[in-house]
Amino acid sequence: MVMTKKRFLGVVGPQVTLYGQTARPQPPMGLAYIFNSVERAGWEPILLDALAEGYENYFEDEEKGIRVTGLPPEKVVERVLQIKPEVVGFSLGLSTDHDYLKSLVKKIKGAYDCLAVLGGSEASLMHKEILGGLPIERIPVDFVVTGRDIGSGEESVYQLLKVIEDGGNYEDVRGISFRQEGHVVTSAPVGITDESLAKSDLPKRDLFAKIGDQDIYSHINQSHTGPVDYTPYAVMHTSRGCGGACTFCHTQYAGFDKALIGRSLGNIVSELEDLRRRGVQTVSIEDDNFGGFSPERTDLAVKILEEVEKSGFRGVYFPNGMTIRSMINNDYAILRQLRSMADRGIKVRNSLPAESGDDATLKELIRKPHDLDDIRAVLRELRRGYLGHENIDIDSFFMVGVVGYDPGTGEFLRESRGSVQRTLDLADEFSDLGIRVNIWWMKPNPNGPQYRLWREKFPDEPFYKLQFSFTPGIWGSEEEELRLDEMIRKKNREMSKKGAGSRRPIYPVE
Repeated sequence: MVMTKKRFLGVVGPQVTLYGQTARPQPPMGLAYIFNSVERAGWEPILLDALAEGYENYFEDEEKGIRVTGLPPEKVVERVLQIKPEVVGFSLGLSTDHDYLKSLVKKIKGAYDCLAVLGGSEASLMHKEILGGLPIERIPVDFVVTGRDIGSGEESVYQLLKVIEDGGNYEDVRGISFRQEGHVVTSAPVGITDESLAKSDLPKRDLFAKIGDQDIYSHINQSHTGPVDYTPYAVMHTSRGCGGACTFCHTQYAGFDKALIGRSLGNIVSELEDLRRRGVQTVSIEDDNFGGFSPERTDLAVKILEEVEKSGFRGVYFPNGMTIRSMINNDYAILRQLRSMADRGIKVRNSLPAESGDDATLKELIRKPHDLDDIRAVLRELRRGYLGHENIDIDSFFMVGVVGYDPGTGEFLRESRGSVQRTLDLADEFSDLGIRVNIWWMKPNPNGPQYRLWREKFPDEPFYKLQFSFTPGIWGSEEEELRLDEMIRKKNREMSKKGAGSRRPIYPVE
């Protein structure tokens, strides 16, 4: 008698963007790693990416100021009924998608009896609220993968599937939250180390849908930095976590230990070799912190870049950029290596996370590990043959309307108007050098102190308003925020007109 494997269906829901803004379907790397654990547990993994497969389908709501892209919910439900999975795993990485994913989960659970698991960065941030928070926060899933250890989702899903199939107590599954007798129960963290991450299995890219000889994401070709020069492209992560302490960042508020955990160089090289066998032309390295802060971590980053260069890729992109500190370390070793790659004809896209043009805001409100002197040191190096290079494209991003938080006193610290102007002035300086500029409001990350301040004021507002509502309502008076809002719009229009607009504007540019 042939035993049929139980099925785990990984679902990527629709994507919510600003009104008139094109969606950017990205390879679901979290699920691609999770699928290894699904197979290890003896289950069959299946991927349904409603965003990528429904990329040509969208509707716009001008009053709400949003566009929703992806397969209609009834089509997703129809596919679920055809596949008949025992467990459906949903991915929630962006707070803007929260409301529409919630609606999709309700429709699937209403039409089909299955267990539902939610993972992704926002799920990690909001795991307790998703199960037992305000009505607007709740999503009707059975389990949430907490991600309380960086890189722990794979082990949590493996343990969960084994308990579902073999029986046992959910409390023994590490790294999850669930409801029990009317209360939210959160199990112990997994415990991930550099040693365990160093031996990571390669992500299951074979499960990505294909169109012709390319995966669907390369076919659509809307990477985080815009259309790539050479396809197919692949997303990879050489590390997880950050190690920083910025007040706006999600790693501060999900229970993470703020560690930067890296894979081994040998493990990374094996993935690069696999990508070349697949015909990949461009690698998009999307670590939260690729270069690290220490000289040792920067040295590893340079070695990784050397391997990318030797492997013969035609492009290497860094949508999340690298830390300013890592660009300075070891006599600008990372920048020099990128220049070497560009000189050999490799297309390089990098991002400078300057974030502010005011030292007090950088150090006291955001708590960055760099200051204005560091930013200017990087600019001096870039002037030595990096800027204007035909194979180098540099983006940068700045935040204004910053609201910091002092965990010692519990006080919120608001950026001054003078600080805002100094940031806009620095953005002008960047654009004059040929660096693309992206300026936006600092928006609260779900479940951080700034989010809770916003949610207290707006307990019923949908999540897309957290990021797409201008103004956010926590920086200043309504009059002050409206004035700042127009300043940002004007500055982004100026950047766009002189050819220094970002490839991926977060703020609307008319």
